[in-house]
Amino acid sequence: MFTSPPFQTPPITQPDARETGLRRFVSVAACLAVVLFLAWLITSHLPALIISIPIVAMNLEGVFYTLYIITPVVVPIIDISGFPFYLYFSGIVMIIVLSLSWVFKNEFKEFARIVIAVLGEGKRFPIESKNSYILVSQLFIATISFSIAYLYLLQSFGTQIVSPDFKTFTLWEFLFGMMNASVYEEIISRVILIGIPLLVVHLAVRQNKYKIRKYLLGGGFEIDRLSIFLIILSSTIFGAAHVLYGWDWYKFPEAFIIGIAFGYLFLKKGLHTSILLHFAVDYSSALPMILLRYMGNVPANFSSLYALALGLNAASVLALFALILLCIILGPVYFWHYGKNAVKCLVSVLQKQPDIRNEPDI
Repeated sequence: MFTSPPFQTPPITQPDARETGLRRFVSVAACLAVVLFLAWLITSHLPALIISIPIVAMNLEGVFYTLYIITPVVVPIIDISGFPFYLYFSGIVMIIVLSLSWVFKNEFKEFARIVIAVLGEGKRFPIESKNSYILVSQLFIATISFSIAYLYLLQSFGTQIVSPDFKTFTLWEFLFGMMNASVYEEIISRVILIGIPLLVVHLAVRQNKYKIRKYLLGGGFEIDRLSIFLIILSSTIFGAAHVLYGWDWYKFPEAFIIGIAFGYLFLKKGLHTSILLHFAVDYSSALPMILLRYMGNVPANFSSLYALALGLNAASVLALFALILLCIILGPVYFWHYGKNAVKCLVSVLQKQPDIRNEPDI
């Protein structure tokens, strides 16, 4: 999955003068938000991955899981159970860990230089950086802020989204479901519904200028009419699939918007970044639910690691609360920025300009 060459970020171009006032405050806040997002991800989400493996392994008897694709109708492929199911889940966990490790290996130094330049030298934090750490964290803040605003809007009209009955889920089912969604849903929604159709069309018109593995792993694609159509199509099916699996239609707009962010990441940065964003979005809501519902059901020998997995250590709690405050400040900024650039990109492509390499980055 991670054999494609690393994405080379361009040199940082920053103004010579130090920023002051409100711009400086926003720039520092944006920089700290990325740092806190990564700290929270590592201190809460990764331990949850680790503890999930033995907890899921203890509950395999009589369990069957159906692998499927959506076309948009859900099409079952095969049932797995027992040891194959455990191998499958372990593979899901490994893919998430490797996704984060791949970004760390190839883009952390650039990210660190940006942080030092902002906090130490007073430079402006880049809102359109190609760095995966920054892009994923900004899209996370934008999508979470949109979800919160959307939920409050529905509540103001006396409406509440109907969700699956999570109360019936055991601890291992919750852990499995959240991690499986982060990887498997990205494969069937982005690889199968965006990457493979792009490959088929490019082969048909003899314009397959990318290696086949690129269509499967994503990253480095230009945004043209076909890719925009496939992002919208995959996001539509992604949203509809949530309705098929127990949500009501009020969930569709939220899932559709978030699906666009996933699809954009898949095309521009790669499958591993869309997996990381999906993982962060799902667990941002799942971890509090697990904390409240399952804390008394954890095996004693896992209790200390479970506490870490839920973000109960002081560092993670502080990072989470600080991140929430920064999301309140930055959420509308990022959502407006990426939404505006998405519209610009769509208009630019639909006008069929001869060169689309300089389309606005969403």
